[in-house]
Amino acid sequence: MKHDVIKPPGREAVNELLKELGSHVEEIEELLERLPDCIEEYLDEADETLAEAEIYLDAASRDRSINRMLASELKAGRKELLSLLRLLEDKGIRPPEGSYIHYRRLDPGLYWQDADVPFFYSDPDEHYFSLLSEQVTKLVMFEERTPMTTSERKALREYVICKMGFEPDPEKEWLQFLDGLRSSTHQVAK
Repeated sequence: MKHDVIKPPGREAVNELLKELGSHVEEIEELLERLPDCIEEYLDEADETLAEAEIYLDAASRDRSINRMLASELKAGRKELLSLLRLLEDKGIRPPEGSYIHYRRLDPGLYWQDADVPFFYSDPDEHYFSLLSEQVTKLVMFEERTPMTTSERKALREYVICKMGFEPDPEKEWLQFLDGLRSSTHQVAK
């Protein structure tokens, strides 16, 4: 009786795949050797990035603390100045508004609020800081989209602090100020 060797179906395909896999083994081994170095380099770069981020966050945290402290001092100074002005007014003295006193920025009570809106501030300090924050945000956005020199930016900020209140739509006034500043600078240059 003759015994035939039974070949399982697809054996040739499997052998072909094994041969192909064998030809890629060297490449895979090379990649596996390079992988630890790449991972180490990646981790070193990640550590550097995290260290830089930590330094930045520490500095930002310090700046925030300092800004909070300065804001508290400014708030206290504004309250003292308002109190002093009220005492002077009680005595019939009202210093003129000008270089040092800008009534429109001192007292949030000067700015009308609708008591029925959701953002009504019963606390005048909250109202003041809300107005100030909104103005700063608008000014930063205005500066980002309006080309100006550093001296023009500085002059605009001084103008906002010393001459303006908290108008709801100040951009037109800011543009007029810049136009006036540029025309006077242009005339002086001639």
